[in-house]
Amino acid sequence: MLRRLRPLDKGDLVIDIGANDATFLSAFQDTGARLLGVDLTHATRLGQGRNSRVSLLHALDRTIFLGKEYFSSPGDLRDRLGTEYRAFDFIRSMGLTCVPTPVAKDEEHGLAVYEYIKGVPANQGAAGADQVRQVAGFIRELKELSRWESARNLPAASAACLRPADLAQQEIDPRLDRLAQAVTPNGPGRDLGRFLDKSLLP
Repeated sequence: MLRRLRPLDKGDLVIDIGANDATFLSAFQDTGARLLGVDLTHATRLGQGRNSRVSLLHALDRTIFLGKEYFSSPGDLRDRLGTEYRAFDFIRSMGLTCVPTPVAKDEEHGLAVYEYIKGVPANQGAAGADQVRQVAGFIRELKELSRWESARNLPAASAACLRPADLAQQEIDPRLDRLAQAVTPNGPGRDLGRFLDKSLLP
């Protein structure tokens, strides 16, 4: 990209002042050029999620995308990228605009690019009646979309719990087991044990 802007000669000094998340940006460089058709200048990390890394991708033409690098593990075969990408694509195709438009994906490397919808973190804004109505409306719309034949081919989310029993078995019980393993006879572990026995567990 730099050579297209200015020819370089041997001995020229080039100073890179681009990304504040160089490792993440490097993962998207090929994707940006190959799938988006634009060059990316820098990335801005969003949040500190452990399962996936999300950043704003800034393009040379000042367009901002949202990039997501999905968690993968040899022992976890769930297709997180494919599930989320297909869900957003379906929802947008049905006319709902409150979710981002899928832009591009690289399944081999677990990368996806979405439309960036500007907002604020949930914990930085007070949720009022209007926000609650919007969420309820979105849930109602999703329920209606679930009746379409095309929706039946969509995979369930990675942590989907369609029955109360599934929620307990898949999400709650494993977490309680990990907490129980941290209980010790003394110190903070003892306090944890008291909390589990007297406050949290039925």
